[in-house]
Amino acid sequence: MTMFSKFVHRVIHRSCGLLLLSVILLTGCAVNSSNSGLYLSKNIDDSSKVELIEKISSDATEFLSWKYAPAKTQFDFEAHTNDEFGNSLKAKLRKKGFSISEKLSGGKILTYLLDDNNTIVRLILSVDTITYGKVYDVNGKNDYKWSVMRKGE
Repeated sequence: MTMFSKFVHRVIHRSCGLLLLSVILLTGCAVNSSNSGLYLSKNIDDSSKVELIEKISSDATEFLSWKYAPAKTQFDFEAHTNDEFGNSLKAKLRKKGFSISEKLSGGKILTYLLDDNNTIVRLILSVDTITYGKVYDVNGKNDYKWSVMRKGE
C-alpha cells in the first residue's frame, strides 16, 4: 500500500466512524425529546398524585430559579408537555418570572421525565445540553440533592 492509499483508507475509516457516531447521537436526541412527560404508575392513587405533582413541581421550580435568572430566562417546552406535571411546572415558573413558550422559539429547551417504580419517584430535567436528576419517595419527600447527570458542551 502506498502512503496515499493508506491516508485515503484512514480518512474513509474515520469518516464512517464519525458518521455512525453522529447517527447514534441524533437518534438519542430524538428519543429524549419525544419522551418528555409524566409517567406515574397506576399504583399511586389520584389524590396522592395531585399532591405529589405539586410538591415536585414546586421543588423543580425552586431549583430552576436557583440555576437560571427568572427575569432573564425563557424556557421552551415541547408540545408533549401538556400533562398535570407540565402544566403545574409551567404555571409555577411563570409565577416566578420566567418566560414560557409552548414551542421552540429561541429560549432554553426544557424537557422532563417524571416516573416511578412504586418505591421512588424520579424527576429528570434537561435544559439544553445539561440534564439534572432528583429522586423523591412516593409521598414527595425529597431528602436527596439534585445531581448533574449529563453535561454537554
